[in-house]
Amino acid sequence: MSAAADPRLAAIARSLARLASLFVASAALLALIGWAGNWEPLKSILPGLIPMNPLSALAFVMSAAALWILCGIEAGPGWRARQFTNVIALAILFVGLQRLVCDLMKWPLALDEWLFRSRLDGNRMAPNTALCFIMISLAFLTLDVEVGSRRARPAVWLVLIPGCVGLLAIAGYVYGVADFYALRQYIHMALNTAICFVVLGVGILCARPGKEPAATLVSRTAGGATARRLLPAALFAPMLLGWLRLKGEEAHWYGAKFGVALFAVVLVAVFVTVVYLSGRSLAKAELRRKVTEDMLAASEAFYHTLVETLPQNIYRKDLQGRFTFANSRFLGEMHRMMDQLVGKTDFDFFPQDLAERYRRDDQAVIRTGTPFETVEEHVKPEGEKIYVHVIKTAVYDDRGGVIGTQGMFWDVTEKKRSEEELERKNQQLEEAAQAEREARQALLQAQGQLVQSEKLAGLGQMVAGVAHEINNPLAFVGNNVAVMQRDVGGIRKLLELYKQADGSVPAELRQRITELEEQIDLKYTLENLEGLFARSREGLRRIQQIVKDLRDFARLDESDL
Repeated sequence: MSAAADPRLAAIARSLARLASLFVASAALLALIGWAGNWEPLKSILPGLIPMNPLSALAFVMSAAALWILCGIEAGPGWRARQFTNVIALAILFVGLQRLVCDLMKWPLALDEWLFRSRLDGNRMAPNTALCFIMISLAFLTLDVEVGSRRARPAVWLVLIPGCVGLLAIAGYVYGVADFYALRQYIHMALNTAICFVVLGVGILCARPGKEPAATLVSRTAGGATARRLLPAALFAPMLLGWLRLKGEEAHWYGAKFGVALFAVVLVAVFVTVVYLSGRSLAKAELRRKVTEDMLAASEAFYHTLVETLPQNIYRKDLQGRFTFANSRFLGEMHRMMDQLVGKTDFDFFPQDLAERYRRDDQAVIRTGTPFETVEEHVKPEGEKIYVHVIKTAVYDDRGGVIGTQGMFWDVTEKKRSEEELERKNQQLEEAAQAEREARQALLQAQGQLVQSEKLAGLGQMVAGVAHEINNPLAFVGNNVAVMQRDVGGIRKLLELYKQADGSVPAELRQRITELEEQIDLKYTLENLEGLFARSREGLRRIQQIVKDLRDFARLDESDL
């Protein structure tokens, strides 16, 4: 779309194209319904007029469908929808060609005479109607084709032909001039057919508001505003005034000369009024534009002063990444003049990988609208590597659309190197602190080992004392146990002798001995005395071994090799 195009007017133009499609489709469908139900009012607009041919109505339905599809896709090839539209256009082309060929070759029957054949009553497609369908189909096929250095569009001229033919036929119906809508002996073009051609032509032109002639009408220029004001008057005023003048003559209100003079004067008055109103409106718009330009100039001067005095490098790019502006500091950084920079991209000045990174950052800002800020490595044109602080933001137009990016950056190499040096020293300090912590841990471990050694030394002295103290009573306990074992053996022998002298003991005493023997279970006691003494001596031996081991641990006695 042209930069001067008004998006609101362009949207209205596309809406008009869709409305034209709906209007043509509705008129054609009503005609088909009229033929199907044999309702004369639906076949033609007014009673007594020639009805629209059924095949013409079908061709208009196809044309409306093609126009609706074209309104929904942008200019350019490669869409399946466009391929479908081309198929429809070829079908319309066949409809028109078959009628012209039948007229030229004098063939009795054609396709337009088969549909509702019993009700046609000689209604065939007029030759001028067939020619208009051929032009419409070719316009659909070449809608986005541009030829020559001036990028002329053949579709515009192809659309103008059926538009003018339809407008001429409408004028013929309005003024009662049959030659405007009839060709010799052929059937006349129907009024609803003529109206559909005019509406369809307007719709096709409005389907591409970004291209001429619609581009001028939707532009925000003075020419566009003038065209929008004068075009309706140029289309309808002469037609309406001519019809009124004709009706006045037919009513014998005035003669032909008076009617022509009146028509000319009224027409001049209408156009003078329209031109004056348009001129006054344009003058006001020009004054507003002048005020806006002055404000814009002041704003640009302020912006220029600001960007030239800031210590940062500032630049702008369009959506394709081409430079559009740069302040003097950035130009000095790049060693370029403004005309050497504008229109170039990052790939013209920086290494491939660096330019690709800059491009990715720009695209992210354009896509999301989120400002981008970072500290990154930058390579000067002479190859020197530095660090820069970069801020990139999207640039918007007056309607809020993104039209490019704006960036600023400044050298932070010294700051970056200072930060790196500080980080290195912090790392060294961290390593020294870690070494100090390890040394402290080792010292604490050595102190623990020393304390443990002192504890062990004290424990050895204590063990030596305990062993000495245990050995003394242990020695006489062992001796006593040996003596007790020896003496108990003698007592046993004595008891055995007493037992042998049992017959000489008094009965009373023997009774008491027997009771005491049963009470102490003498037999069991005597049998287990050896075991008791053996286990006691084994316990004493173990205690002696433990004491010996403690003395060996304390190194106060000689141990076994």
